[in-house]
Amino acid sequence: MGRGLIEALDEMVINGTISSLLAAKVHSKISFKGHLHAYSYCDSVWTFNLTNASVKTNNDDVQAVDHVKIVACDAPCIAKSWQL
Repeated sequence: MGRGLIEALDEMVINGTISSLLAAKVHSKISFKGHLHAYSYCDSVWTFNLTNASVKTNNDDVQAVDHVKIVACDAPCIAKSWQL
């Protein structure tokens, strides 16, 4: 998923925010459902803002949330970051 995600997870484990077991579950799937409040695409980066959303994990747990912000970049951007 990217170097940034791995670094963020490692930092959370070190700080005690999450357990190492939870950090190892990077193969989990999450789906979002809600009202698309805004979206944008700039410099190969997508940003989506959802309101009144629900987040569903691959074990069918559903959590209602007020706001979800998703930031994603095109695959070529990720590939470039690995070449550093």
